[in-house]
Amino acid sequence: MYFYIVKYDVISQTFKPVFYLKDINSFNQLVYDFDRNGINEIGLNINSDTLFFYEKNITTQIPPTPLSLKVFASDSNKVSVSFDPSAGVDYYKIYRSNFDSLHFLILDSVQSPGYLDNNLLNRKNYFYFVTAVDTSLIIKESQPTEMKKAFTHNKSRLLSASYLGNGFILTVFSERVNYAIPPMNSFILSNGLGSPKNITFKNNFEYLLSFGQRIPNGNYSVFSRNLTDFYGSPVDSNIVYFFANQSDTQKFYMQKLSLTGKFRLRVEFNLPVDTSSFDIQSNYVFEPFHQKVISAEIDNVNPAVIYLNLENKGYIGASGRNYILRVTNLYSQSGIKIVEGAGSFLGLTFSKENLDEVTVYPNPYKVNLGNNIITFANLTQVASVFVYDLTGRFIIEVKTISSNGGADWDLKDNNGNIIPSGIYIFRAAGKDSNGNDVKEKVGKFAVIK
Repeated sequence: MYFYIVKYDVISQTFKPVFYLKDINSFNQLVYDFDRNGINEIGLNINSDTLFFYEKNITTQIPPTPLSLKVFASDSNKVSVSFDPSAGVDYYKIYRSNFDSLHFLILDSVQSPGYLDNNLLNRKNYFYFVTAVDTSLIIKESQPTEMKKAFTHNKSRLLSASYLGNGFILTVFSERVNYAIPPMNSFILSNGLGSPKNITFKNNFEYLLSFGQRIPNGNYSVFSRNLTDFYGSPVDSNIVYFFANQSDTQKFYMQKLSLTGKFRLRVEFNLPVDTSSFDIQSNYVFEPFHQKVISAEIDNVNPAVIYLNLENKGYIGASGRNYILRVTNLYSQSGIKIVEGAGSFLGLTFSKENLDEVTVYPNPYKVNLGNNIITFANLTQVASVFVYDLTGRFIIEVKTISSNGGADWDLKDNNGNIIPSGIYIFRAAGKDSNGNDVKEKVGKFAVIK
């Protein structure tokens, strides 16, 4: 199949082809200015079912759209807006909607690439986009940035820390925590003990820190830093204090968990493991996809380490989910039963360094009357997914709110309406662990009812 673009010639009064491609596998074309340079791209499927975008090589006289718009609530009544500067422009216009993603008004104009919106209502959604203005051009205002949403709320802070024994510390925050496992150096324990070896998401307001071994009795402080909360806003850096007081009664617990193969876990305990109970498969539960343990092995060198081989199904990786191993009824060689609560479970998260393998699941998705969720997986730790329909209309931006390599979407547009059946295009953009932009990925998915 061939695809042609034709242009009407006034002199001959006929249409003449100005562009064509062969091996095109689509009757529908996606036309939209994805890179915000004032020129529409044409999205076409080739026979291999790969989506390619083509852009006519013309010079535009329109200011460049500001890139990398970031919007977050910096306090209960403030929203911070920042973006990369556009070369050669005179100033920027800040637009805001107080209700939805459609009814925007000009909020202010600025000459520097940043703005602080004050005197807002607490616990409310606000929507923003930015344009650049060059008064020397015929078209003076640029295409708008993608719309971003901020939820105003009290700035989150670490409220308390308590010692649960065996090297586990429970931290409690004033606002909802990020679902993702933060970097280990986000927490620093005093007295030279440094950062935890493992962090587990416990509930909406708590992280569980594991230091791998019992902490000596005494007074301690925990310093939190460089955290973001559930809403993408920075968490206050602060210090809380606690007292560790544990009796000499020995306990048996997990202290480290890692993935050593596609379906193989390495589990390290604080004591050597009993050889008569370690291979009972029902002692282990691996969430969230409930892959069963089919066999277990004790390390030949270190008897405190076991390897769990999982059934070959599902996916362990940057799926947008936090993985948790729970252990029950396991004993140490000295006959001590594994503890209940902290120490009987540990978590894992994964993310990617590039967007080459971004996928959507389930795809196609059948809308039901329950909780409609699709997941964009294999994302970098910081990523955004922009969704469009086949006409190029922007639907929504879905951002990673965690470092588990995925982002969930409830199939609702910016106005809270479930999207209709059809084929949709997504564009994923993100940064690697060093903060560098990575190559974007474009794909498609289907929604059916």
